[in-house]
Amino acid sequence: MSSKNHRKYIIVGSGIAGLTAAVKLKEQNLDYLILEKQNRIAGTWKSHKYKNSIIEFGPNTVLNKSSELEKLIQVAGLQDMTLSSELKKNKRYIFKGLSFHEVSSNPLQILFSKLISLEAKLKILQEPFIKKQILKMKVFMIFLSAALVKK
Repeated sequence: MSSKNHRKYIIVGSGIAGLTAAVKLKEQNLDYLILEKQNRIAGTWKSHKYKNSIIEFGPNTVLNKSSELEKLIQVAGLQDMTLSSELKKNKRYIFKGLSFHEVSSNPLQILFSKLISLEAKLKILQEPFIKKQILKMKVFMIFLSAALVKK
């Protein structure tokens, strides 16, 4: 097997976890290969611009970009694929139960809506209390799981 076809690290999937693992490996100058079943990167994140609207096909959208996410977008070369919309200027809808439901840009109104489960509402309320260290540990675990898939 030639060294060109041999990779020390294999990352399965190019979603947020796979791209994060790739960035961490790249920062350490480690050789890796990403395997993706789709013909595009970004996993289940998919946006489409239609007329004056942005249609999201993924499980969620990113409302506030963190510096870590900005770096990931840049390293992955996704800047040209990133679509943004000002919450206050545009209406947002969720397609649920075969119909569209308007989503308020006011977080409190979302918490009191019937669009998300009680469990999801409780998780949202817990987020301000999650320590940054726990989030760093999650990123480390993603990196570690990618690193374990090696020769």
